[in-house]
Amino acid sequence: MCSVDLGHKWMALARNDPTVDRWPPSQALLLDPLDVVTGRPHIEILTNERIVMKTNLPHRIRRLIMALGMLGASIAATAVVTAATAGVASASTATFTSTQIGSSGQTPQFTESGNWQMAWSYNCSNFGSSGNFAVTVNQPSNSTVIDIGPNELGMSGSGTDSYTDTGTFSLSVSSECNWSISVSPNGSLPTVPVTPTTTQASCSTSLPAGSVVGTAAMASGGGYWIVDRAGRVAACGAAPNLGGLPSAPSSPIVGIAATTSGAGYWLVGANGGVYTFGNATFYGSMGATHLNQPVVGMAADPATGGYWLVAADGGIFSFNAPFFGSTGAIHLNQPIVGMEATPNGGGYRFVAADGGVFDFGNAVFYGAAV
Repeated sequence: MCSVDLGHKWMALARNDPTVDRWPPSQALLLDPLDVVTGRPHIEILTNERIVMKTNLPHRIRRLIMALGMLGASIAATAVVTAATAGVASASTATFTSTQIGSSGQTPQFTESGNWQMAWSYNCSNFGSSGNFAVTVNQPSNSTVIDIGPNELGMSGSGTDSYTDTGTFSLSVSSECNWSISVSPNGSLPTVPVTPTTTQASCSTSLPAGSVVGTAAMASGGGYWIVDRAGRVAACGAAPNLGGLPSAPSSPIVGIAATTSGAGYWLVGANGGVYTFGNATFYGSMGATHLNQPVVGMAADPATGGYWLVAADGGIFSFNAPFFGSTGAIHLNQPIVGMEATPNGGGYRFVAADGGVFDFGNAVFYGAAV
């Protein structure tokens, strides 16, 4: 339904047809665009108290409606265009900045009707040192996917994340830095280029059943290594065969971590001993130190080239890598069984035997399997 201001045309008609006086010109005239085009006698008079429906209109009123046919057609066309673009209009394009809501806070809501993207950047020069930039996507309650926002630690950075769910969203930002976020419709999701490869899907050796304790992948995704408790290593795919321990160590191997370049790896024993292969650098170990609980895993720091060891009680041992915290002084229901680092080396997380997850640094908690 559209509101049309008849203005002086109504007044001119009123002078020639006294029946028009029933509908004072001070009231708004509501026309259905389709009724105007078809000439059907359907008109509504809007008063402050109610909407009055009029059918069987006086001839001159009907003639006025027909005289406004071109206007009605234009209104109808506009209505059709508006309706056709309503879905697009609901796909928001908006920019939010730390100037608007502060370094930390929540953005206004925005609505997306299809694939959308979030372009972000942050700069911590105002903070004077490396700072956090973490964005939580507040999703509609009926979402069936989890939208992961950026979680950065550094002096500055930028990127673009893509999403597929629809509805009304807002963003919660936690930072000490200046930042900017732009959301916009994105008709298609980014594709990951696949490079053809002739690498054989095979490993350099086989390992005894029941002996395997860990695996580590090349950063390129072209291959990985598998290690058993005796320190024997199988190189698979494009992963180079860099060897393993010549004989079983005094303390069984419990984990492996790859270097960022993919040209080396570390092995770690339950006593905290560390063994290096390829271009992996030895920065120290706990092999000569009494431990309250055995080491159960390790992770490489992609930022420094160092590594962390984690014990069953969640104690962390850092070697050329920053310490972000541990659970060594906390009573755990079940022991820690493994760890991993965040992609930028700004944090790490542990997982316990009961599925509990413990996050440190810029590692984000997404749930536990308890």
